Amino acid sequence: MLNHIKVPYVAHWSFGERLPILEEGTSDPLSIEYALETPAALVAHKLEYSSLLVSNRASYVQAAIRGPRSRVETPRDRYEFDVFVSYERDDRKFAIDLINELTSRGLRVWSAIPRLEHGADNTSLMSEALARSRNMVALVGSEPTKWIESEYRQFLARSLRNER
Repeated sequence: MLNHIKVPYVAHWSFGERLPILEEGTSDPLSIEYALETPAALVAHKLEYSSLLVSNRASYVQAAIRGPRSRVETPRDRYEFDVFVSYERDDRKFAIDLINELTSRGLRVWSAIPRLEHGADNTSLMSEALARSRNMVALVGSEPTKWIESEYRQFLARSLRNER
């Protein structure tokens, strides 16, 4: 955090001139303007959401620039579920225990247990749930089933797209 909020001394700006942020742009990470913009965003956000500042400074600063009515979107806001639980039929009891434990800790969990119809094609339902889940837990035996492998590949592909 300290690396994000330290402001370097620049002699040119120490004699009462206009604010550097008004005189120059803020795109150069080595500039005084860039350095001043970060603590200003912290103040604008009332020192909240500092984890977003560390992970994505640009989004944090842009949310502050948009004004007080805009709220910083946190990773939890973007997803309906915190965890998607994928399991094999033989692991159903363990999956239920895991789901109950995660839910008791305040996490929003998606699992097939109460949702899928036996014998129906649930592919689209599973794909939608994966897209709305922040994390995935896969309970895998000695060899993953084709379903778990498919879910994992979908989740991984979505995660990689989101990182770009």
